[in-house]
Amino acid sequence: MARVPAIHPAKADADHNAICDCSQRLLVRLGGSACNALHLRWITWPVLVRRTVDPRDLQTTEYRRVLAKAIAEDMRRPQLSPAFYALLVQSNVKHEALTTAWWTP
Repeated sequence: MARVPAIHPAKADADHNAICDCSQRLLVRLGGSACNALHLRWITWPVLVRRTVDPRDLQTTEYRRVLAKAIAEDMRRPQLSPAFYALLVQSNVKHEALTTAWWTP
């Protein structure tokens, strides 16, 4: 899999504005308090510390539900310095996926 280089938030904002007007874009803040708590509960503790079966594989529906809730919560309460950003871009829009995706509440 190709490695994607990290982008500084200021650069992400400049890139965000440079995308053509026909594209939808959404800058998602990741690593806020809700996402960090989710990571601790679903990944760090069971997978990295206890070394058990990944609960995301066993409870996919529940994980996606709590993940969507955590992302939405962090998006409503912007962190001063999120751990990561994800820039989502949808071009040639026929269906507004960014506003109807599974992570939107």
